[in-house]
Amino acid sequence: MAQNLKIGDFVTVNKPFVVPQDSEAYKAGLVEVKEGDTGRIVRAAAGHMVVAEFDGKEVTIARRRLEPTKAPKRPGRPRKTAMEERPAASTGKLAFVNYSSPDFVTDVANTLLMHGGQQAGEDAVVVEIKLSELPKEVQQQIQALMRAKLDLRPQVGKSTERKNQIK
Repeated sequence: MAQNLKIGDFVTVNKPFVVPQDSEAYKAGLVEVKEGDTGRIVRAAAGHMVVAEFDGKEVTIARRRLEPTKAPKRPGRPRKTAMEERPAASTGKLAFVNYSSPDFVTDVANTLLMHGGQQAGEDAVVVEIKLSELPKEVQQQIQALMRAKLDLRPQVGKSTERKNQIK
């Protein structure tokens, strides 16, 4: 039970609260404040009530449903859970690669073409990342782009063969 809450204090809900349907917060989309939700005291209200802000919406709630807490951490870089899906690179730069970027696929394909073309194996180093360390789907996209680019180059054997047929 929180008696000494002040304006600006951060609070955690200790008992769920259903937002009244006639309130502005409900109309703005806040249906319920769940246990464990973190908010901030905005102002005092009548009796043992305070106005607290949850998800940018103000709700009048009883003080007894709130516990003082520390300021919530700001959202930042995703924790290791999101990073675990990618294989670890020896240089640590793999975490900064945007695999879904068409520019990345194009750059890697061009680099490989300049350093051996189709003979480049899965362990070819691209942007200091081994091709084998990339997800299989990305490897396939890169190899398909390399094949397409190689198909576009002039064929030396075919042009001389055509000249011989004309003579």
